[in-house]
Amino acid sequence: MYEEEYLVASVRRLIERVESVREEIGRLVAGLVRRGMWERARAVEGSLAEVVSMCRTTIPEVFRTNEPVQNEAATEQEVYRPSGGDAVLQESIEAARKPNEPPHVAEFEKLSLLGTEK
Repeated sequence: MYEEEYLVASVRRLIERVESVREEIGRLVAGLVRRGMWERARAVEGSLAEVVSMCRTTIPEVFRTNEPVQNEAATEQEVYRPSGGDAVLQESIEAARKPNEPPHVAEFEKLSLLGTEK
């Protein structure tokens, strides 16, 4: 259970890092274009586009955005209240059932100077 939480948090951090380097990548691509390194600029831009695309397709699977939230209503008499290690496990299971807000991945816009690859 804890491994799953760790992996989900790792994917979230990865996506946030990708989002945080977009501006730097844009400056790098623009600098490569100014120096006449068109192919390198296209390669960097294409690589970022591929990573962003993978991030976007991974979000529904990792963050379970399509699963309905289960509402388990029970009376006080029916509820089992664990203690100690069982309580920690129960809290972890309940946290895993809650929908996890996915990170935002913006659309990728290529530099118009580079044109489109064929």
